[in-house]
Amino acid sequence: MSAVKNVGEVVEDPQIAARDMVVDVEYPDFGELRMFGSPIKLDVTPTDPRGLAPKVGEHTDLLLRAFADLTDAQISDLRAAGAI
Repeated sequence: MSAVKNVGEVVEDPQIAARDMVVDVEYPDFGELRMFGSPIKLDVTPTDPRGLAPKVGEHTDLLLRAFADLTDAQISDLRAAGAI
């Protein structure tokens, strides 16, 4: 039988740190935030868990063009109406 760690203990575990399973990332609008690293570990093509998540709405126009087939004018109209 072994002990079960709580979340705080897991995050502070030296083995978790050694495997970059929890990483500190600098976000321009928020400062340093802790996030989970990638569980996938590859020798030749290592992952970069320090990439930033997109900002809210950062890809809205791109997605509306690609998946809803909207024009720039239609997107502008939606934005002016407060829909996006």
